[in-house]
Amino acid sequence: LLKQMLQIWSDIYGPEHVDVVNLAALLAEVYFYQGLYHPSSELYIQVMEIVSSKLSLDPLAGKKAGSVLNFLYVKVLLGQTRLYLEAFQITKCMELLIQSQKILDDNKGFMDNLTIDFYIINGNIQKLCGKYDESERLYTLAVEKSIEVYNYSHPNVAIVMEKLASMAFERGDLAKASAIITECSINFTKCIKSRHVFMIICDLLKSKILIKIGDIEVALVSVEQSMMILKEYLGARHLYIADCIHLMADINDAKGNFRDSYSQLKVTLDIIRESRGQLEGIEYADLEVGLSLHPSICEVMAKLGLNLLQRGLIKEGSDTICEAKVNSDKACDELLLLSNRYNGQDLLDLVPNDLVYKGINSNSASEFIVRNEEEDVSSERQFNMIHAFIERAF
Repeated sequence: LLKQMLQIWSDIYGPEHVDVVNLAALLAEVYFYQGLYHPSSELYIQVMEIVSSKLSLDPLAGKKAGSVLNFLYVKVLLGQTRLYLEAFQITKCMELLIQSQKILDDNKGFMDNLTIDFYIINGNIQKLCGKYDESERLYTLAVEKSIEVYNYSHPNVAIVMEKLASMAFERGDLAKASAIITECSINFTKCIKSRHVFMIICDLLKSKILIKIGDIEVALVSVEQSMMILKEYLGARHLYIADCIHLMADINDAKGNFRDSYSQLKVTLDIIRESRGQLEGIEYADLEVGLSLHPSICEVMAKLGLNLLQRGLIKEGSDTICEAKVNSDKACDELLLLSNRYNGQDLLDLVPNDLVYKGINSNSASEFIVRNEEEDVSSERQFNMIHAFIERAF
């Protein structure tokens, strides 16, 4: 429908009309959520070129609070930030968020829905950096802003609340995660009765909780049902399908079916690499580095290594875990260097100064030395949960 509308409006108004550009930005967002990263990136680039050109021709437009061009500019910046985050290009994410923050600050009250997106994306980055307190604070701000803009029972509020539930799960607070995700599901179904992808995402989180508490068979039935519906909506190679297969691998591992678990982990890895491989169309994206360092790939690689060890394949398992650990170490190094780079700048706490903790444990595998011209500074890594998992596996 969007593609048809885009063609009709382009014929009527011309390809550079602001309504046509806005529609193109919406289509790029839909492509992103379909997992079509390459066409999403290309469309965002085209939209950005047009908006930037219009702003350069009319400098006053960029200074008008609530200007539709400013709105489009931030919308595209945040869309591109999501793409760079998928490619684990955190530096580029930071640069785009800084630009977004400046415009949002100058247009307070006019871009509330984009402010919500800003909080969520910022929270996702903080979560990736292992800063769970900061991530939870940003998700909470997103929920509060959503309630302010819409109302508590609005489905958009439930979608944002799911982030808080996921964070509670990551921190091991299963009771809190279960309570929030149940509330999300109830509020969402009050407004949207049909089977929606968001409801499947809620079900997947519930399945993760079931696996943690040992209710394996119920979790398996839930995951199988979720995967069947997601395949109908998104196809068989979407990242959400990879999540489902990953959960089934965890279930088989818990049941002692190590060969089945290994096969499912391999399929999970293939889908993740295939999906994120579409990001090669993004300018500045170093896929050879970004893909191998991405936490989702590091985690699956570590689980593959543990699976091989459980089956008695010591050398293959050790080599696989070592590869995961090396990549995870590199990812943490990049995050630390990034923190130092942006230290002291006004980023709305984008990279908190306490990301790098002073102090050293000489016996710790997490030891990291930052050297500069003036002095040697020893710092201890702030691990995210995936890196800690790989450390334990190692």
